[in-house]
Amino acid sequence: MNTPTRAGGVGQQFHELYRRLSRQQANALLDDCIYELPAAWKFLTALRSDLPMLVVLHGFSGVPLAFARNIRRVDIWGFNQDETDLFHELAQFKNLSNYHICGDRNEIRGPYGLIVWLPTRRAVDENHEDDWLAQAMAHLHPQGELWLTHCYKPDNPLNRLRRLMRHLKSSEQESLPAAIRLLALAEPIPHQSLLETVIAKIAARSNSRRHVQHINHLGIMPHWATPAQIAPLPSLGARQDKAAANQPLLRIVEQKKLSETHHALAHLGSAAVPSFVSRLLEALARREPGSSFQMKNYRILAGGKVQIDARWKKKSGEQSVFIKLPLVPFAAARLRKQSEILHALQHREGWRRFGATPLPFSPTKVFPQILAQGEFEKQAYFLESRIKGAPLGRLEVPNEKFCQVCDALFSFWHEVQTRCGQVVELDHDKFDLIFRQPLQQLIHWAQLRRPYDAILCRLEDFFADQFLGQCAFLGLVHGDFSTKNILAHPTTFALSGIIDWDMAARESIPVLDVLHFFVRLDPGSFHDAPPQIAMRLIKSDSRDFHWPYLQQALAKFGYDKKLLPALVACYWAQRLQVYLDSPKYLDSQFMQRHVYDILDFFAETILRK
Repeated sequence: MNTPTRAGGVGQQFHELYRRLSRQQANALLDDCIYELPAAWKFLTALRSDLPMLVVLHGFSGVPLAFARNIRRVDIWGFNQDETDLFHELAQFKNLSNYHICGDRNEIRGPYGLIVWLPTRRAVDENHEDDWLAQAMAHLHPQGELWLTHCYKPDNPLNRLRRLMRHLKSSEQESLPAAIRLLALAEPIPHQSLLETVIAKIAARSNSRRHVQHINHLGIMPHWATPAQIAPLPSLGARQDKAAANQPLLRIVEQKKLSETHHALAHLGSAAVPSFVSRLLEALARREPGSSFQMKNYRILAGGKVQIDARWKKKSGEQSVFIKLPLVPFAAARLRKQSEILHALQHREGWRRFGATPLPFSPTKVFPQILAQGEFEKQAYFLESRIKGAPLGRLEVPNEKFCQVCDALFSFWHEVQTRCGQVVELDHDKFDLIFRQPLQQLIHWAQLRRPYDAILCRLEDFFADQFLGQCAFLGLVHGDFSTKNILAHPTTFALSGIIDWDMAARESIPVLDVLHFFVRLDPGSFHDAPPQIAMRLIKSDSRDFHWPYLQQALAKFGYDKKLLPALVACYWAQRLQVYLDSPKYLDSQFMQRHVYDILDFFAETILRK
């Protein structure tokens, strides 16, 4: 089957490159250029907006644009002409222009507050790379930083010093339409060898004014694509021998779960300049005099976000919090939406009525609180309370106990939804808002063509037959109501929290949360598409575990059982809404599985006459 292609969006050159790559490389390209995950460590740098930065690299990457969101000017050295053209196209898509691609070393003009060096044997000139490193240091501001990338295998001492990035060598390289060199891994190296070599090089060429005093070593994501957690470890003890007495301090920050190969950054600075994260934490602490923040973990999340786990130490006690930093605009939009819904719940602005019976759990304790949000140095941030408990999906709950957990969970959640919703008439305006507009947005976002645009039109007519002119209960829907987002006490399994609200809606069909909960419990949840699993669930035997809860939700909110096929289609449309502000349409496998195959599935089932 031929799937539609999208002419708009990022740009034609990017699309051509994306379509010629393997699945793994295409995903890495999206993570790099769209979600900006390879540069998610940027908040650990000083990230000074008053000084320009220099990125030296060999091959194409969107990392410079990620820094351009926070720094006044980014100079780039290392692109060939084809890579330059592709970079301009990507920059136009991101609406960023504060960069300069250097065609000659004379165009490199500092002083730079930050130099990011992605060294490779072919980056500049293999025979003069040491000179280039020294020249880069000459352009560094007295309080500037130099960050070098590398990778290594911790337990393999035979690996010799190699530079991180090398020319992509594969059969795919020959098929690329232009000489675009994707950044790829070199042979792994032991980190100590690299650091000692770098220290020796810099120390040999430094003078007393530019003496290296601070070095950090940071474990970053495998393949610069898969999100991973970074956790601080204690500083290494100083060596006692005289030769090491004047060596710079080395601090280690590793991934908690060690993988075979690590990507890392070596950080060298001539002065103790506070990082962006440090300045942000200090600014947040000033909101309450006498308080302070201590960073515990720095987590990179899929979808273009950084989450900092921290402790907020106040006079009244300590509080665990999350600080979320969106890397890209559509991630910021999702966090703002989550903030609006949580704010309404905390202040009961979203509660249309109050029941006489008190809720078994306090919403102020079960739902996260947005403690602060805003911009710091032009970077959006969201300060959120952290709820105690473990994800229900990670707990070994006995079968008989799990029934009790579900009873308490849905009793509480349905009561919350009831108090946050009401019965409304689905006239033309309300029908457009709830049903027609999401489908039209999907057609535009995915650039659907025949036969899929026609199938969506048939689906719209199907919704009209089922809902238009009827009365229906609409209320709060979490959107990702599953065991990974439901927290419980690790031993009693009592409900302690419901988290991750960035897919929530204040006016939707509450039954969809029940459907999603059991879709995610299905053994085939991560193999089959959710709507296909949901269709199996609604046709299941009444003796199945999920069926009483589904019937309970239908009765609670007044939905007839015959509407279940239509609710499955609504569930599919709701799940896709969260992607409409993102470039997920570029992921051909995602589109095939979650859009085209599902539309074919609907055409053969609920839309068959």
